[in-house]
Amino acid sequence: MNYTNEAMMTAALNLQSDCTLVSNVESGTNVLQVPTGIFYRGQTLAIDYYAPDIREVATVLGYDGVNITLASNLTNSHSLGTPIKEVTSMTDVVPAASRIWDDLTFYRNTFDLTTVTETLKGYIDTDGLLYVAVTKPIIQSVSALSFIVLPGDTPTIVGLTAIDFDGYTIRGNVGFPQQKITATVTYSGGFDPIPADIQRATTVLACRLWKEKDSGFSDVIGNSELGILQYKKGIPSGIEAVVKHYKRWVP
Repeated sequence: MNYTNEAMMTAALNLQSDCTLVSNVESGTNVLQVPTGIFYRGQTLAIDYYAPDIREVATVLGYDGVNITLASNLTNSHSLGTPIKEVTSMTDVVPAASRIWDDLTFYRNTFDLTTVTETLKGYIDTDGLLYVAVTKPIIQSVSALSFIVLPGDTPTIVGLTAIDFDGYTIRGNVGFPQQKITATVTYSGGFDPIPADIQRATTVLACRLWKEKDSGFSDVIGNSELGILQYKKGIPSGIEAVVKHYKRWVP
């Protein structure tokens, strides 16, 4: 799962367009008319990258000198004069930056909303409450929970009315003695859409990775007082502040 994309990076870096559309394009179509430029099959294009609500990324299927045919239909409509930027060189850093975000928050699973089934170690406390910490943030719902004490045991099913959850911890009122258990749980976790602060933080990380090729790995380039992005060897303090709100703390 990628939390940012090349269009977001292009907007953050304030990169100038390679060309603009010469006619309106409706959503659901895959042909762009442009006045000039050279485009090749497989290239990645950022379209309308200054508009957060409609920016998107597309792959070139073909180009005849006037019309760019895309590999898939556009999600949004775009008007005459929409900027287009070829951003193929950025493609590799997007997943890398997303994985860095996961590492910073101590998650081995991604933040996108999906339903998963996991078998995990847990415990029952002195009050007969079962606790199990899942690997995917943030729990949205739980559809099944069962547990065993020893390998080969018949699983004990916990009724949904006896289950609650908070963040990444699932609790079940099972009434068993205090002991360690192995739980199997099916739950939905993650976000849809990905929160804006995660997208922004990952975009900054991706831009930083992409700019390293030009910076010679210097400590800082750019000037924050002038509103220009900074790129540091370490994690920028602004990202560290966002990470605190999403970091996984296992009880």
